[in-house]
Amino acid sequence: MNVEITREVKNPLLHRTDVYFTVVDSPATPKRLDVKKKIIALKNADPSRVIVDNVKQESGKKESSGYAKVYDSEESMKEIEPEYKIKRNTFEAKEDSKEQAKELPKEEAKKAPAKETEKESKEEAKEKSE
Repeated sequence: MNVEITREVKNPLLHRTDVYFTVVDSPATPKRLDVKKKIIALKNADPSRVIVDNVKQESGKKESSGYAKVYDSEESMKEIEPEYKIKRNTFEAKEDSKEQAKELPKEEAKKAPAKETEKESKEEAKEKSE
């Protein structure tokens, strides 16, 4: 996977640099965090100040294009970017989501019998009223 920066636009009003890039030799759409690592290496930027906004691949091509933002400071990034985009672009977010996925089936297993008892209680209430 090779990342090539096609265009850079300095945006002084928002305290960031907009980076347009293409990813060459990628059979599938590359992962956001993999692209972020490459952009960090190319721009010598702090990982906490880079946001990969989108990565899109046209059907049938082995080339993806995308848009990233490199902020001058973390404060300006937190003021402008929604929290879900910041979370989506952090390396720790992947580990947290895996932990939550492991915990989720346990919680669902606990809730499942409760739903059955609710149904049974509704059925019992109907039988009593009849």
